[in-house]
Formats: sequence, C-alpha cells, structure tokens
Amino acid sequence: MPSFVAVRLFFLISEFYMALVLSAKYRGPNHVSVFYINRFLRLFPAYIIAALVMAILYVMAADVPGAPEQSLLVTEIRQHAAGQPGQLGLLSLIGMLIPNLFIFGSDLVYLFHHTAAGWSVTFGIDPVGQPEAVRGSIFLLLPAAWSIGIELWFYLLAPLLTRLKTSWIVALGVGSLALHLGMDAWKPWANYCFFPAALWFFMGGILAHRAWQSGWFKRVDHRTVWTVAVTALGLLFLREFIPGYRNYPAPIYLTLAVALPFIFEAFRKVAWDRWIGNLSYPVYLLHAAVIVVAHNYFGSLNFLPIIVVTLALSLLVNLGVEEPLERFRQRRAMRGLQGAQA
Repeated sequence: MPSFVAVRLFFLISEFYMALVLSAKYRGPNHVSVFYINRFLRLFPAYIIAALVMAILYVMAADVPGAPEQSLLVTEIRQHAAGQPGQLGLLSLIGMLIPNLFIFGSDLVYLFHHTAAGWSVTFGIDPVGQPEAVRGSIFLLLPAAWSIGIELWFYLLAPLLTRLKTSWIVALGVGSLALHLGMDAWKPWANYCFFPAALWFFMGGILAHRAWQSGWFKRVDHRTVWTVAVTALGLLFLREFIPGYRNYPAPIYLTLAVALPFIFEAFRKVAWDRWIGNLSYPVYLLHAAVIVVAHNYFGSLNFLPIIVVTLALSLLVNLGVEEPLERFRQRRAMRGLQGAQA
C-alpha cells in the first residue's frame, strides 16, 4: 500500500472512531473538556517518550563521526548554545520547538521552506532555482508526526462537526474534495499536509459512522456483514495484484469508506484486533528511533531486526504506559457518561 494512501485510509478509520466515541461515551455538561483531556492522554505521553528518545539519539549522533542519521534541529540548537549563527534565527528556532514538543503545527511546517531570505509558503513543493532551500519538516525530531498534527485539528473541531446535520457534513466534504482536487491540479502534492484539503476524509469517516448507526444497517444480516467486510479487506490487501484498481487511489478510498461500517461491525468484538490497533501507535512513534540506532551504530537498515526491536519496544511502552493510561481514560469517560444519565 503506498504510504500516502495508507495515511488517508487511517484518517477515514480514525474519524469513524471519533464519531463513535463522541456519540457513545462523551455526554453531559463537561463532555467536550473530558474528550480533549482524554485525547491529550492518548497522544502526548507516548509521543513525548519517543521525541525525548529521538533527541537523545540525535545529540549522541552529533559526536559519532560520519553518522548518517543526524538532526538539523539539534545542530541548530548546539550552534546557538555555542554563540554561533545558525541557519535559523533565534525566534525561528524557538518556533520550531513548538511542534517538536506539542505536536501542534507538525503538519504546518511541511508547508514552508527556509532559504537564506527566510521562510516562504511553498505547500511543500521545492522552490525552483533555490537548491539551498530546506523544507520546514527537516527540523522535526519525528517527521512522521505530521499526520497526528492534522488529526489534532480535527479533534479540536470533532465535538462540533459530529453534531452537524448530514447535509452539512456532505457539503463540507464536497468543498474539501474540490479544494483537494484543485490544489492537486495546481501543484501535485501541495494538498498532502494541508488540513482543509484533507477534511473530506474525516467527513467520510463521520458519514460511515452514521451509516453504521442507521436503522437500515441494523437490519443487515450477519452473513452479509461478513461478506462485505471480507471482500473489502481482500480488495485492500490484494490491491497490488488487481490491474487498474491498484493504480488509482480513489477506488481504494471508496472501498474503505463504503465498507467501514461492515468491517467495524464484523471485528469490533475481536480482542486481538483491538490489541494490534492499540500497539500500532507506539510502533508508529518508535520505529524512527530504531532506524537511527541501526543506521548510525550498525551501518545497517536490515528490515527484520528493525521490525523485531520496534515491536519489542512498542510492547513495553504499550504495557507500561499506554494500557494504564487507557484504563484511566475509560474511567473518566464512564464517569461523565454516568453523570449524564443520572
């Protein structure tokens, strides 16, 4: 699965789930603040651990001669600490610490390039005739966190968006899709890290949840649910062997959007499936650190040891950090739900 397709499929799944939990768990007078705090507890502790590990590894790498994995952010901080002029001014350097510490803005830095003349909005497209230009994302400790940055914008809006009428959801989705297509025609990939152009995936997730909640879906028999779910998953997993289908993202997005209620219904009570889902977040955060160690100290990018070590570390973080926090988050959500029902 191409990475850009997989990320957007994740947006669909994620917003289906946000619509689900907002309608089922977060009610009562304080439900919005409880939702925001629980999202913070879900995302930030593991992120801070991964960012701290990356910072330490990059500081160490600066003293390893010829280390291929280095951080321009760490180089800039060291230069400023030594009183030497860096590529970034002090204000720019402080500004770059915000997405690295708080995730917010980790998507926005992809929209800018830095040159000798300063920052310019490029929507991530390398400026012509300026080989010295560097994309803002190069100053991130965890460049992959841009997708969480986009998620955060939706989380801020989710309590409002999930309460809108379906006609408004459709209108917002169509408007976002038009913007997405227009930007793609203007400059390919300019829309990739731009939240307004990605909003239609989130709206698709909300619509899929509403389909799952609808009366007609409740009347669908168990066999049909499993048939649609398995067929859709087969198309997604085997897409590379299906001529035509594999070459165009749009039918892949449509497959998941239509089948999402069926897939969720078929697998929502499967414990191992939930466990793998929970493990995916630390895997997403920690794999970069394992790659840095493997490349800098062993001179190898052999995928098998990287996968094994990443899974082992992710399991430790999941058991030691994520699962205890998850139990705490669920208790907070249940207290709010019980208060709303009282």
